[in-house]
Amino acid sequence: EAASPLGIIAIRNVPNFVEAKNAFLPMAHALAHLSPEYYKALEDPTSFYNAGWSHGKEKLGDEPDFAKASYYFNPLTDVPGTQDEREKYPASYPCNKWPNEDDLPQLKDFKQSAQKLGKIMHQTVAHVAKHIDVMATKKVVG
Repeated sequence: EAASPLGIIAIRNVPNFVEAKNAFLPMAHALAHLSPEYYKALEDPTSFYNAGWSHGKEKLGDEPDFAKASYYFNPLTDVPGTQDEREKYPASYPCNKWPNEDDLPQLKDFKQSAQKLGKIMHQTVAHVAKHIDVMATKKVVG
């Protein structure tokens, strides 16, 4: 039974999550504090900034939102879909844009750490979704 009708789910004790988060977050902080000229190489306008770095590209109302920046990546694959799908739907199948770890020692293991944390989160959400499906199926009439 749900404790609240709000639809909030709290998850705890996910194996390896805390370690993966603690390994990755300092690198995310380092990425957010690079010199501004570096970010151009991480931007992906063809995907409408759905991969790589995004700052001031999203709108808050009618104005660009410069209050935050985002870094988007797919933790499961660097090159999703087929070549045809990527050409037809660049916003849905963007390729990952990773920082050059050789040039930035503070980002050593950035890609590996990001993917590890992202995969843990993906596996956790998939596990929760299965349980929600079972619960919802029991409530469907007919």
